[in-house]
Amino acid sequence: TTMFEAPPLPSLQSALADPTNPIGMRMRATYFLRQAYDNYMKNKSDDDETKTSDEDISLVAIQTLSKSLNDARHGALLRHEFAYVMGQLRDERSISALEKTLRD
Repeated sequence: TTMFEAPPLPSLQSALADPTNPIGMRMRATYFLRQAYDNYMKNKSDDDETKTSDEDISLVAIQTLSKSLNDARHGALLRHEFAYVMGQLRDERSISALEKTLRD
């Protein structure tokens, strides 16, 4: 069982889309996205590799974190957390956003 029920994916996306939201809200959304990614990847069976999903939660999480990472209005502390979580995902789809941030 989980200690907290994760908010729906659109709520997490909107929490990170607005850099004026409280930092605690955005931080929680970041880690809930990581949890959603982990749960999705853990529950994804090998058969799913051949199917296209209506909603690939792992891709949504990476895209949301990437977009937030590249928005300087979030500030250095939170952008560091976005990069940290993206590194924890160990997903190659995160590499281009992380590299772009390093070049900027």
